Amino acid sequence: MLDQFESIKVCIGYKMPDGTVITDSMPDTPELIEATAVHEEWEGWRTSTANCRRWDDLPKQARLPAPARGTGRRQD
Repeated sequence: MLDQFESIKVCIGYKMPDGTVITDSMPDTPELIEATAVHEEWEGWRTSTANCRRWDDLPKQARLPAPARGTGRRQD
């Protein structure tokens, strides 16, 4: 799904109403309602990752430090 974009906006934290920015966890739900997402724009890869099964198979730009990333319909 992300294979087609020239760049990708990645949420790197949350700005709270008091101005503090949380980058190491997600605020509790009541606080999250008042928070604003903080984004960075990262370079896309514009090539298919559908057949990638190992980290090294991914294009360099697709090796984002994300906790969960799919490479297609099957998640094996």
